[in-house]
Amino acid sequence: MHPDRLGLRVCVTAVASVVVGLSACAQQGAPPGGPEDRRPPVVVRTEPDTFAVVEDFDGPVRFVFDERISERVTGSLADLVTVSPRTGDVRVSHGRDDISVEIDGGFQPGRVYRITLQPAVSDLFNNQLRDPFELVFSTGGEVHPTAVAGFAWDRLNGSGMDDARVEMRAMDDSTVPHVARADTGGLYAIRYVPPGRYFLTAWVDRNRDGEPSGDEPRGRINFVLAPTDTLLADLPLLAPDTTPARITGVEVIDSLTIVLRFDDHLDPSDPVRTIGVGLQPDSSASDSTQVPGTDRVYHVWEYNRWVGEVADSFARLDSLEAAEEAAIREAVARAAAERAEAGDPDPVEADSLAVDPAVADSTDPDSTPAAGAQASPPARRIPPRVTPTTPSRVGPDDPPPVPVPGSPSRIGPFPEQRVVVTLDGALPVNEPVRVLVTGVRNIAGLSLGGGQAVFVREPPPAPDTTGAEAAGDTLAADTIPPEGAVGDTLGADTIPPGGAVGDTMAADTIPPDTIPPDTLPGRVRGAASAASFVLPGRAPSLRRR
Repeated sequence: MHPDRLGLRVCVTAVASVVVGLSACAQQGAPPGGPEDRRPPVVVRTEPDTFAVVEDFDGPVRFVFDERISERVTGSLADLVTVSPRTGDVRVSHGRDDISVEIDGGFQPGRVYRITLQPAVSDLFNNQLRDPFELVFSTGGEVHPTAVAGFAWDRLNGSGMDDARVEMRAMDDSTVPHVARADTGGLYAIRYVPPGRYFLTAWVDRNRDGEPSGDEPRGRINFVLAPTDTLLADLPLLAPDTTPARITGVEVIDSLTIVLRFDDHLDPSDPVRTIGVGLQPDSSASDSTQVPGTDRVYHVWEYNRWVGEVADSFARLDSLEAAEEAAIREAVARAAAERAEAGDPDPVEADSLAVDPAVADSTDPDSTPAAGAQASPPARRIPPRVTPTTPSRVGPDDPPPVPVPGSPSRIGPFPEQRVVVTLDGALPVNEPVRVLVTGVRNIAGLSLGGGQAVFVREPPPAPDTTGAEAAGDTLAADTIPPEGAVGDTLGADTIPPGGAVGDTMAADTIPPDTIPPDTLPGRVRGAASAASFVLPGRAPSLRRR
């Protein structure tokens, strides 16, 4: 090989080795040895400083970290910061150890800006910023110690709406909104806002266009903010609706109660007594079918509260009757003691005591207390409860919030797709009944809902007779030996081992100390007598239970 070519080859190889070495040095990674870095990056400086007043500030705003940060962020750079008030389009840039924020047209004078850095920044070892970082500064405007905070929550189930967008616009200047973003639990906060009249809007920005649109859940409330106010504004979000609620089915709770189900939710604070419900026999029912009328329409939570009131009233009646019975027994005992002291041998009965008006107080002087004492109390029936589909997520021990007027609290009841209807009579069994419903208004405020549906009340389940009384038989079924004859109504263990077939006294009911042993038949003496006894027509496998 020519010497010049050999020298050129050596130079090219050396240059390639240097480039490979520099590339290896430029690779990012943890140096060998030493403790592992698990600490997230920390903001050590901001430009401008917190609560600084910088007139004619044109930007950019910078967040400086204590270490180099990764170019990869969770989401996009545009979602990395939230600027409030939003006076222009926001531009975010990424540096070696800083994040810069600019606004088209610059930061306006006479404003108080609040810039929130979202926890989406991480270092080279994937340690991510734990909490949002907020910077507040003024371009000449007065800093008011105001705050509006709360939950953006799902109106249907009370859960927080993750990453909901919140805008607060003044009614006299709605072009510049104060904005915030809810966290993963739906909590948001907007601070240092000038006093005034505002309307607050929140929505789930599913298409990321920055505006509520389509079927995105949203909510809005209005309020007045004073110079030092701190308001709690829980904001329920609900998807827009254009169709009224229609009935989809009927559930029979018992003979006097039915539940109507709809394809849309109803507002639990909206009265449902105005809903019209009528029953009539279906065209396929028999000619003799009679249907009851309706008594009242309830929300599920209203109906369960009424059931609780009924149960409480019954409990109070039971306690009053127990106290009255205890008083009568005490009076009987006292009267018996007085007669015993007087030498009267006749016992005092409770009925005879009730005849005495001095002992038993009767509210009806014309009625005989004896007859009243023998009368049985009326049967008390507690209506069945209806289980809510979405119970409240707020515990009974949690402190109640102080919401902005018109801002519903997340403490239940939550909306249901059902209403409960009580009837003034019993439903027929196995007969189709048609229900007609009118005047239903859904949770979005749309009226003219309702419709009709056909349902059948199934017969109640037959009682379990496996251990109950059979026709003509007064003994439980499991007390009859399988080998017994049809006419045998005696249980196996009620026949004494040494007795005759007609003996109906169980062996263990004879007190051994009252009957001398020598008066019993000889074959029942000893432990082997039971085994030697065989009932005619039965196998000798008889055993006591």
